[in-house]
Amino acid sequence: MMGPTQLVLAAMLLIETTVMALSGADTASAPRRVAAVPMVWHVERLAGSASEHRRCSVISRGGEVTARLLETGQVQPPAWSVVVGFDNQPGSLRYLRINDSYFTSDEPLFHGAEAEAIVALLKSPGEFAFEWAQRPDYAKWLGLFGTGNFAVKAAECEDWMKGTRA
Repeated sequence: MMGPTQLVLAAMLLIETTVMALSGADTASAPRRVAAVPMVWHVERLAGSASEHRRCSVISRGGEVTARLLETGQVQPPAWSVVVGFDNQPGSLRYLRINDSYFTSDEPLFHGAEAEAIVALLKSPGEFAFEWAQRPDYAKWLGLFGTGNFAVKAAECEDWMKGTRA
């Protein structure tokens, strides 16, 4: 007797074979690419007094990817950091692919030049994939999306940060 997963896989194979035979397509041809659904991003701002830090975050709809523009004082310019996941299993690998660029880390966030590169890539049209493990049971979370309105939201953060510095 077949289990539910085996039944689904068998049905998918049967349907695919039938469709390809009806369309006259070669079964050895390359697989078709499925378009990624564009991500919707939102912005959250946190402003303290002149001596405190300011933060503007661009957060994916499910909160799986967050780009934070942080200013810790007037000496250094604001800098981006990128967080993949939340309630991450300590030491687990965080994975992010944007178009053909790959980023991995077992640290809580990407920072410095790596974060700047990630933000620059997310600002361009394309797609990104992520994977991370959540505590306590090491459950894997993953997704594939288009970059969506990230560029608009990142510009909103950068403009807001410039306005708070005046």
